[in-house]
Amino acid sequence: MILKKYILSSFSNSFFPIFIVLFSIVSLVNLIKIATLTAIFDISFFELGLLYSYTVPRIIYLVLPVSFFIGAIAGLSNLTSMYELLVLSTIGLKPAAVLKVFVPYALMLSFILIVLSQIIVPKATFLSKQFIKKKQLETVLSIKVSQFGQKFGNKMVFIENKKDQTLMNIKLFEKTGDKSIMLIAKKANIENMSGSIKLNLYDGFGYFTDIKNKTQDSLKFEKLSMLNQQKDIKHSSFRNFDEYWNKIQTNSGDAWNFALGICEAFMPISLLFFLLIFGYFNPRFESNRASMYGFGVFISYVLSYYHISKYYPFATIAVVPIFWFLLSYFLYIKKIKSRY
Repeated sequence: MILKKYILSSFSNSFFPIFIVLFSIVSLVNLIKIATLTAIFDISFFELGLLYSYTVPRIIYLVLPVSFFIGAIAGLSNLTSMYELLVLSTIGLKPAAVLKVFVPYALMLSFILIVLSQIIVPKATFLSKQFIKKKQLETVLSIKVSQFGQKFGNKMVFIENKKDQTLMNIKLFEKTGDKSIMLIAKKANIENMSGSIKLNLYDGFGYFTDIKNKTQDSLKFEKLSMLNQQKDIKHSSFRNFDEYWNKIQTNSGDAWNFALGICEAFMPISLLFFLLIFGYFNPRFESNRASMYGFGVFISYVLSYYHISKYYPFATIAVVPIFWFLLSYFLYIKKIKSRY
């Protein structure tokens, strides 16, 4: 029990600084991305916090495994640098006994990562997209007078006046490559059609220019309607097992995401023996580069399952974690067990 507390104390001294730094960096990146949404629609400080809260599960999912792996290696290597693990080895404490301290935490972490990747992260992503869709809808429905930068679909919108729900003297402009469209109408109104926005223009003109073909066309209209259809957002988290499994089997994108989540979840178990491989060394003859080596192994593991799962998602779930587990065990037998 005393040994367990001692090892976990060294682990926590490495784990929490790594986790906090990585969590802060990724959080800052996400906050910057969220802040860019203010160019599309107005957002309050509370709504900014709400959108950020939807990203927290994914941040934890990304940061937790690397923090655990590098933190455990750093904790053990620090004990080795102070000769403490080596002294314990000379009095009969095997490296396997040290590894047993981390096994329950690795299993618990794998379970947490599965729950995050398959249930919580998809749910949070769905809620985030729904919120953004709602705000975009509100922005389209509340076009402001004499304000530049407003959009309806891909078209820039400018209105001179507004009476109740009627837009007065409205102008729309869109440029795509060499082609441009200008629409001018005396009045317009907006209809909300179950998530799709319909803009009706009355008594106006349209001008169409193609610079490449050197053509110009115009038209006069009494009424012109345009539809800005909002994309449906599919909720990909777990509902019932049969539906979820059938979706994964029939959709290559869902199968890939499923494989990524499961391989990431198995990482703490697959790379478990690397904790000893990099954590044990002779400080008299070797420098403490354990964290650097550990980070290299972590990146290699991620790249292996990331690329292979694009083509063989289900095979990757079985092959990649087992391959890395066997590789780590083989290196442990050859490098650590035979020496300590």
